[in-house]
Order: sequence, then C-alpha cells, then structure tokens
Amino acid sequence: MLHDTLPANGVGNTSLDPQLQPDLVHLTATSPCRGAGCPAYATGVDLDGHPWLDPPSIGCVEYYADALPTLALQADYTNVLVGDPLNFQATVSGGQAASLLWNFW
Repeated sequence: MLHDTLPANGVGNTSLDPQLQPDLVHLTATSPCRGAGCPAYATGVDLDGHPWLDPPSIGCVEYYADALPTLALQADYTNVLVGDPLNFQATVSGGQAASLLWNFW
C-alpha cells in the first residue's frame, strides 16, 4: 500500500496504485510499476530469480507474463485403503502464483 503523501523532492516518485496480486509481492499485468524503475537500482535477479528487464519494474520482482510456477507433488504411498491417512508434500518454485488451492473430490 502506498502512502498518501510523497517526499517533497526526488525523481521517480509515484502515488499511483501499484496494482499488486493478492500475494502483495507480484505485479498485475496492468500495474503502472511495470517498466517504471531505474536500471541503476535493479542489478542481478529479482526475488523469483528472474533477470530484471530494461527498464525494470518498480518492486521486488519483475513482471513476466509467461512465468508459470513449477509444482512438484509427492505422496507417502501410491496406493492406500479408503479411510487411511495419506500425507502430501508440495513444492512450488518460480513463477508468479498468487495462491495455491488443493481440491480433493
């Protein structure tokens, strides 16, 4: 969330809504922060491990429309009896997923 007031001086300040995804880290496709950063302050990679674009986005991660997360799902067993407990473990990496929903029918 942006503050209501901006510093009295400085270049590149904005009062526009950054339009973040629900995770409050990733930008949406329509964010005014996309491509609005200064290349001098965006070196290396962002928090997702992606390279910064030129010009970079304002924030801690760059916007990549095709950056889908990788999901690895592991279970204790491949076959179980009805009613027996089964543990699952998921590892999500990369991408710009705002949430993860598990649904079992």
